Amino acid sequence: MTRSMNCDQFSVPIGVITNHPNTTRRGYRGGKQWPKKIKTLITCHHKPVLTTKTNTESINRNNLVNINLKVSPTLCLLNSRSVKNKINNLYEYIIDNDLDIFIITETWLKDKDDFLLNQLIPDNYDNELMNRNFKKGGGIINIFKKSIDCKRVASPKFTSFEHMAISIKVRNETLLIISIYRPPPSKSNGLTFDLFMSEFCSFVSDTAIDTGKLIILGDFNIHVDKPDEENVSKFMHLLESFNLQQHITKPTHTQNHTLDLVITRETDAIIKSTEVVNHLISDHYSIFL
Repeated sequence: MTRSMNCDQFSVPIGVITNHPNTTRRGYRGGKQWPKKIKTLITCHHKPVLTTKTNTESINRNNLVNINLKVSPTLCLLNSRSVKNKINNLYEYIIDNDLDIFIITETWLKDKDDFLLNQLIPDNYDNELMNRNFKKGGGIINIFKKSIDCKRVASPKFTSFEHMAISIKVRNETLLIISIYRPPPSKSNGLTFDLFMSEFCSFVSDTAIDTGKLIILGDFNIHVDKPDEENVSKFMHLLESFNLQQHITKPTHTQNHTLDLVITRETDAIIKSTEVVNHLISDHYSIFL
């Protein structure tokens, strides 16, 4: 996701002054450590600025060391196939990868499972979730850093797929992120591909005209790795008719199918690259943007 952002939006505070003990000083009791402290200013500004005063001490702002700070959010998508038996793994996954936004589909959570959120979500994160209470499976959760300006967006419900929309502020722009889980049609759920196409067409026609940037992502359970199949061809044609682009070309499932997709407007140009990684958490692979 190529975004130009303030360098302090997803990283350490800028302009923090820290104290570091000095090394030994000649002549002080045989070389013992001298308890002098050196003022250090952490900043992302590259222009030299004038020396300023803090109390009675001066700080030379020309003596700065450039530190590479994180300037764009890290977004990850994963179909977990239930978070209940993976709580610790997913918690550590968020921390280890320093994820700004983590979208999980097929959480298999219900409202009564709220106690599990305390174990899943780190202290400096918040969440928006949509549980499937009426039967097993499904469910979506968006986990994001509290430093991100994120809001839930109301949207109509559909029968053939679950979805949740959030908007985040990125500098002066709004990014609408829509996470989707489409269960595969079966005799037990009575769903059909034609129903999905009808509902998704209605959904996209309303969403595509929204202002701001747009990302639609999730598990569609459509084998886009088989472009000659009739249903795949219909789906891709639908995307093209709304000037939407699908970015994932590698398998996202252990059976070598591409089921988890990332879709944007062709004109938005917000996806710089994608990475599909199998971290052995689920039978689906993680997608990093």
